[in-house]
Amino acid sequence: MLFKLFTVLCRPLLERRRRSSVHALQLRAMSDLELRDLGMGRSEIPAMLSAEAQPHAEESWGNRP
Repeated sequence: MLFKLFTVLCRPLLERRRRSSVHALQLRAMSDLELRDLGMGRSEIPAMLSAEAQPHAEESWGNRP
């Protein structure tokens, strides 16, 4: 019973972490030109991934100059 509760509570956190890992691999595999097409540089990947983990981060990221 306790294990099931733990599993239910941790599932969203584990899923978010898995998605972040997949996104990190995809971004790091892109060339500098592809990243520039997205409007970002290689040095911005960690910030992008940390912003992704925060609620409503996509709103603030999309409003970049």
